[in-house]
Amino acid sequence: MKLSFKLPTRGVKMPPGMGGRLAKLRRRARSVLGYTLLFFLTFTASLLLFMPTDAIAWRISKEAKKRGFKVDVGSVSISPLLDLKLHEVTWIYEPSRSGQIPQNFFLEEVVVDVSLWALLTGGLDVEVDAYMPDSDAVIHAAYERDGELSRIQLNIESLPLNEVPKLQQNVNTTVTGLFGLKVDMTMPENKMVNAEGTISISCSTCAVSDGEKPLYVPGVDKGSLATGVTLPPIDLGSLSGTLVVAGGKATTEGIETESADMKLHFSGTMELRDPINRSVLDFRLKVLVTEALQERSERIKLMVSSVNQKAVIGPSDPGWLGFRLMGPIGSKRIFYRWHDKSAEELVRERRERQKQSKANKSAPSKAEKKPTPKPKTEEPKEEPKEEPKEDPREDPRDEEPDDENQDAQRDASTGGPSSAGGARSGGDTDGDTDGSAAAREPEPQEQPAEEPEVRDGEGEPEVDENGQQVTPEADGEGGDE
Repeated sequence: MKLSFKLPTRGVKMPPGMGGRLAKLRRRARSVLGYTLLFFLTFTASLLLFMPTDAIAWRISKEAKKRGFKVDVGSVSISPLLDLKLHEVTWIYEPSRSGQIPQNFFLEEVVVDVSLWALLTGGLDVEVDAYMPDSDAVIHAAYERDGELSRIQLNIESLPLNEVPKLQQNVNTTVTGLFGLKVDMTMPENKMVNAEGTISISCSTCAVSDGEKPLYVPGVDKGSLATGVTLPPIDLGSLSGTLVVAGGKATTEGIETESADMKLHFSGTMELRDPINRSVLDFRLKVLVTEALQERSERIKLMVSSVNQKAVIGPSDPGWLGFRLMGPIGSKRIFYRWHDKSAEELVRERRERQKQSKANKSAPSKAEKKPTPKPKTEEPKEEPKEEPKEDPREDPRDEEPDDENQDAQRDASTGGPSSAGGARSGGDTDGDTDGSAAAREPEPQEQPAEEPEVRDGEGEPEVDENGQQVTPEADGEGGDE
């Protein structure tokens, strides 16, 4: 049966030559579409037939090694929908402890789907699906980036823990259970420090130890757990919980599990950083070993009774042991006891003490110290000395007579000069104000002029107008010779 239709053209007048132009346009459109489809099919066939898959596999392994991962890709193929398939992918893990051999994580197939449209528009949209042999595990990851916003999604379901070699290497014994992880985060400015979203964790029918291989606790470098201790199989039960991510910080109020052997309580935070291996953990793990497990294993009972007191939480949780997961994810040690301090905390405390010490030393220079008042001692008061009262009857001028006047008076009274020793001794005694008898050298004294002797019955000697004495000439004596 053939169907056809005809456009109504009655009453519509076409311009001359318009019908031919439309026919040419339709033929040209069919030609462009046909050539485009032919090019796409030819390009796809060329990729499928002539793509250097071995070179691509080698390039993927080399790029992974640059980032610190040892990945071996067996072969690469491309599906008709341009999906990249990696076959026989082996992830090689280095030993966690000396004496261990490297272990491999094998994936049968990894499918990588890259959106060409996102690449052409300047973005990135990649989805990865991984499949494990003989397992129902689901591993799906997606990453999308558009401008200044990124989104990451990760979905892991029913992953057998005994198939994860890195976990087996860290604890050195068998760990069983089905692990689940769901991550849904958006990252403004394409940075983990700005992440927002949720992280969900689950583990069903989890158990640790097989009773043969010694158990190691990751991050412990001292004690029996560092050298390994053989324990009976321990049932951990099933646990599930969610971490809320806000402002680049993941926080959980508590993830709990309870079994016949043990009770666990997990809480804390994780600060996300770029790159992810620099993210800082700060989680607290509470463990309560039941009486049933202690009765079943004498070694566990001995370990619980002789545990270091830094691992004992205290009176608030009697019987509970506490541990902490602290520090960057990529650091060698992240497992501590409840009351231990991390290296960062110790460094911070030491710096605070140094600052406090400097502040105490610089305090006297900044604030002036007030002088401490000295105790006042009463000085003995000196009694005023009484000055000797002057006798009004005595003339003060007579106390210190002039030496010359005294000599003249003595000469006049005795008829001759007084002795030098007696005059000087009297003068020294009167003139010494301190009462001391210090000897003084005698000063030369001027001898007074001898007055002419006046005879009885004669008058006073004649004196000329200049005050000179006139000697009378004797009569008849001293004549001209």
